[in-house]
Amino acid sequence: MRVNGKVIPTPGKFRTKYRIGNLYLDKRSITFGKIKDTELRIDSINTWNAGIESLEIIIENEIPYLLIATEPSILKPQEKGKIIIAVNAPQIDKYGNIKTDIKVVVVTKSNKVYGNIPVIATIEEDFSHLTEKDLANAPIIKFKEKNINLGLIEKDKKINCEFIFYNPGKRDLIIRNIQQGRDYTIVDFNKEVKPGDSEKIEIVFQTNSNFERYKKNIAVISNDPKNPVTYITITGKGQKKSTEHKKTGYENIPPEKAFTLIEEYHGDDKFVILDVRTPVEFGEQHLKNAVNLDFNSNDLKKIISILDKKKFYLIYSENGKRSGETVELMKKLGFDRTLNMEEGIIGWEKRGYPLVK
Repeated sequence: MRVNGKVIPTPGKFRTKYRIGNLYLDKRSITFGKIKDTELRIDSINTWNAGIESLEIIIENEIPYLLIATEPSILKPQEKGKIIIAVNAPQIDKYGNIKTDIKVVVVTKSNKVYGNIPVIATIEEDFSHLTEKDLANAPIIKFKEKNINLGLIEKDKKINCEFIFYNPGKRDLIIRNIQQGRDYTIVDFNKEVKPGDSEKIEIVFQTNSNFERYKKNIAVISNDPKNPVTYITITGKGQKKSTEHKKTGYENIPPEKAFTLIEEYHGDDKFVILDVRTPVEFGEQHLKNAVNLDFNSNDLKKIISILDKKKFYLIYSENGKRSGETVELMKKLGFDRTLNMEEGIIGWEKRGYPLVK
């Protein structure tokens, strides 16, 4: 590694994922997964000063439900440290997915460099304290229909949808949250539903894409202890795919478009997500349902040549470089549709999209 014209050795067992100036971090973000609303969860990021002068780590923003400590706050040249992050879930006033950016400033005598560390979690209600009697008298959420098929969907046209639900339980049903999305807007719903009553969730669906089909899963979070998260779904068919998806299609696409594609093609065995990083990188975290194909393998070309050339492939790597070269190879081998996700898993994670281990 070369810093300010000098070769600096990387310390053993330090896998760099992100850098802010000369501060190197082994994680681009902190993903806590599911956290009960009664929990305090702690994780950390290893840091390393790769520069030739001391640096100070300053956390610029205060977030009520995050406890953040830098150990130490000033790193000498080549010194290692940690950024410790704790999520205090009782201080969070919402349920479902949350994403918060920690704003970090790295200060040296010569300059200041700014960066963000995303903190991602899913907040769930803790029902562990409920007795059998409590569970027997609990609220229940039931939907008349969980799926609405809109049929043919015209681009840019707004469509109103209504999901009817009721509470056959013995206590008040409370809707904690309904996850928002880019293609729909939650218009109205009552947060509290008395036993025996019914209500509706009004949603306006509008798309600006030309996908052949749509599928939007919307999470409804309630205080039903047996079904705290219920998914309602909007499906439909759109116009013909644009030229970016035609045969022999090849394109670099941003993580936002990759996320939408994955959502639309969920469950389609003709759509394949390829992760061309090393098995070690893949094991740390990857996109759900991705298949690992090591770019550094001596048999890479041989393995790719036996894949089904008629399927639709989305390829990603750490930053888009290895995946870009893989797509070029697949193009030469005659694959019909291959897309490279620009910025790779770094860009994906930066936007707060989900990963699995």
